[in-house]
Amino acid sequence: MKISLVEPSIKYKDSFLKGINEYFNMDEDIEGTGFIQKKLKNSYTDAEFNKEIIEIYKEHKKGVNLPSTDWPSYSETWIIADGVFVGAIFDKDYFPTKNSESGGNIGYFTVPSFRRKGIMKKAMELYIKQIKKDKIIGCEPSNIGSRKIIEYLATKFKNIKEEDGIFTFDDGTKITCIRWRFIA
Repeated sequence: MKISLVEPSIKYKDSFLKGINEYFNMDEDIEGTGFIQKKLKNSYTDAEFNKEIIEIYKEHKKGVNLPSTDWPSYSETWIIADGVFVGAIFDKDYFPTKNSESGGNIGYFTVPSFRRKGIMKKAMELYIKQIKKDKIIGCEPSNIGSRKIIEYLATKFKNIKEEDGIFTFDDGTKITCIRWRFIA
């Protein structure tokens, strides 16, 4: 399977819509989908898709029109396997917690029908090779799939260190998180 990382593009419109809607049909936590917080229409014209999806990603990368005031600017990279959208990687400029000294945070999600195929391991390995500043990659202890991916990355890169912590977000929410710090 050929895996590549690309900027969001209208070229992958149909498989993106199918993948995002599959994710929402699983009724899972939607945190990993960036600004898209609900199921999308099954079809968009190219103009609608460009305006409602692609242009919004470009604005968010610049820190413009973010979903809420506590969101950092972020870039999104789409994961393409054999020409099909299978997931995304989100790179936030900072981790919005009161107790974080991080330079940023990396998150990701995989379309459910493409999980457990090694795609995210390979995609994250490709992505980490291009990082230029310190980042945190983390997951809740119960997220076994993400933990396995991150532990795999720690075996590939010597500059990833495991840390544990309780993070307090600006809104007061606390989560226990196992995290790995990537030192660029």
